[in-house]
Amino acid sequence: MPDTNLGIDFFAQQLRSLPADPSSSEIVDLLQQILKTQIDTNQRLTKLEDNVEGLRKHDLPELHEKLATFQRALGHYAISARGEVPIFDLVTKLACQIWYNPNITKDELALNKTMWSMRLTITAGHRKLPQEINVPLYPYQVWKAAGKKNDGLPRETRILCDVLEANGGADDYLCGFVKAFTDAGGRPYVKTQAMFMRNHMIDTTPSSSHPEIRMVLGEHWLEFTPVRPSAGTQKGKSLWYCDWRKSKQPWCRIDE
Repeated sequence: MPDTNLGIDFFAQQLRSLPADPSSSEIVDLLQQILKTQIDTNQRLTKLEDNVEGLRKHDLPELHEKLATFQRALGHYAISARGEVPIFDLVTKLACQIWYNPNITKDELALNKTMWSMRLTITAGHRKLPQEINVPLYPYQVWKAAGKKNDGLPRETRILCDVLEANGGADDYLCGFVKAFTDAGGRPYVKTQAMFMRNHMIDTTPSSSHPEIRMVLGEHWLEFTPVRPSAGTQKGKSLWYCDWRKSKQPWCRIDE
């Protein structure tokens, strides 16, 4: 409990209010007044402390849970109804599986399948959402040319491209946009949401630690953990796994 004793300045102020030659009854009255003020102050502070403790124990956890439920609902809508990753403020974790198919055929390539792809699992409000998002990956220049069509690239993605190209390593990346849903059944690119991978061909065994995984999510640039072998032994499983946690992994605003 905080110190509720009245300060020396308060007593000095009360004593100055006495006449020059106070009677004993005036002194007693003053002391009673000071005592009453001390008791009232203690009672008010105790009541305030009880209210704060009640808020901490009951109201705040309930508000946090309501907020988390709302975040999950918005995240679920973003994925199931729109095919998009929820906005940055809603996401608490992104899990990424990397798939590699070196034996892809020409017919599969003609169907827009790719040798490399990713699968994202999203956690919003600290709960994993049931839907997953698949992202095919293409060489940087192919990806950028596709993004320039129609309305062109948004500002944040253009800034990122300029930075990658200025550093001389843009063509080392494989990139892929998230694809949205439309009422007409189309799958347009979400040009503010894209995955990036480089150093993947140094070693394509499950034990490789060379690949670097990044993501553009709105105006944010996210850096995933180093890859590790994917869990499971079934045929056709993903090659690597990595993740990004808002509380642990690096991120920055693209325009900073």
